[in-house]
Amino acid sequence: MKEAMRSYSLWIVGVLVGCRAQPAPSPAAVVACAVPVHEADSVTWREVPAEGFAFCVPGAWRPSGARGWRGEAGSVTWDLGEYRSREIGASLGMARVPAISVNPPRPPVSHRTTETIGGATATLWDTEFQGAHYTGANWEQPTIHFEGRAGGPRNAERQWAIYRTVHFSTPTGGK
Repeated sequence: MKEAMRSYSLWIVGVLVGCRAQPAPSPAAVVACAVPVHEADSVTWREVPAEGFAFCVPGAWRPSGARGWRGEAGSVTWDLGEYRSREIGASLGMARVPAISVNPPRPPVSHRTTETIGGATATLWDTEFQGAHYTGANWEQPTIHFEGRAGGPRNAERQWAIYRTVHFSTPTGGK
């Protein structure tokens, strides 16, 4: 019986050593951003492949769901198809304020601009509401869009920098 237990123990040790000897799976290769990123802090950015296009995120950002990325005080998501704008109060969780409220919430402050990004026209926006910035970018052709939430103006600018790295698989933006 002792001999059987000893053989069994040696077999277990052999299996465990054999398992340890297996190489760990290598992480997915990080591809440097193909588009220059003009950031004062010179962080290392990486390219994210998507469906018909690619974009870049700061090196410290991590995936968040199938089409999202999260990092320093913010997050962005992207999707294919036409952007459907929402009523700002509904999408930002605006609450009803009693008529006798001493400090009603300040109305949202928005900034919009149109730029050529990746060879196609994009509309970018930043709406500041109750201390948070809600950013986005929309391309009509090809139809893709990004949405983001940032914890302040610096992080909203970083999200715009992400949107400005979008580049399409075809030089004409998929037209």
